[in-house]
Amino acid sequence: MIPINPEDHPSWANMAKDWLTREDASLLEERATRMAWMAERINSNEYRMEHGGSLTVNLFEEMRYCFAYGQFIAATLVGLAYIERRLAARFYAAGRSNLQRAPLGKLLHEALSHEWINEYQFEELERIRNTRNFYAHFRRPGREDAVEYRALAEDDSSYGIIQQDAIAVVEAALWISAH
Repeated sequence: MIPINPEDHPSWANMAKDWLTREDASLLEERATRMAWMAERINSNEYRMEHGGSLTVNLFEEMRYCFAYGQFIAATLVGLAYIERRLAARFYAAGRSNLQRAPLGKLLHEALSHEWINEYQFEELERIRNTRNFYAHFRRPGREDAVEYRALAEDDSSYGIIQQDAIAVVEAALWISAH
């Protein structure tokens, strides 16, 4: 809870409400479309009993929320955290305690060998895992994993590249949550 009393700052509270109202109205259709896209891909009851407990459920929900609201970098990063935690917990539940702190790359290889993900999902998640550091940490401009470089190479906008990465992660996370 934010320790600010709106009554102490009525002009700030009103500005914030006005801004949110305008934003909600202008982006509602895009958000609804993304929510419908996710709803088509998963039964909402399938992920409630997650390997990894309530934090895993929270990661999944935050990934969905970020994606619906067009926060694609956040959806990608949180989605990868969800996938890593979900796979590690699932292996742990299957008796593979040696993978409980394994990096995502190792978990993805193991998940592929157990057919928990398919080859396409593996390749997409490996690609995004390898570009994740570009999102999270400064890297010199011009690198091949840079969003701007990829945008030029794929004749797309940076926003489009970021959205593509989020879509790939969300699709894989939705699939993993159901299996």
